[in-house]
Amino acid sequence: MKKKWRLKILALFIAIFLWFQQSLIRDYSQEINIPIEIVNIPNNYIVFSKTANSLSFEIKARGFDLLLMKFMKKITYKIDAEKFNYWKNTIPVSSKYLSIPTNIKLNKIKYTDKYQKINMCF
Repeated sequence: MKKKWRLKILALFIAIFLWFQQSLIRDYSQEINIPIEIVNIPNNYIVFSKTANSLSFEIKARGFDLLLMKFMKKITYKIDAEKFNYWKNTIPVSSKYLSIPTNIKLNKIKYTDKYQKINMCF
């Protein structure tokens, strides 16, 4: 009986590995806050104010992809300010501005925040 303790520990590790793998294959839904990143700001413009610093999205994806998102933290809401006018600019919120790494596959993206548009003053 004492000689089989290594085999029991190995069987326990295999069972934990299989359970973990099965839990990562399933689809999960999670609400995450995605930071707003403003790119291509003209040199003579300064961001005076904006409606929000981050937006809340409900994301449905496999457990593995959600785990990658937690570790990578490279998902941003990129707004191109190259063609903005001086003073007030309004940007509608949509998932097309999301910058998601190519190795992460999301099944569903739904905007859940109270802001329907982002107002920015330069």
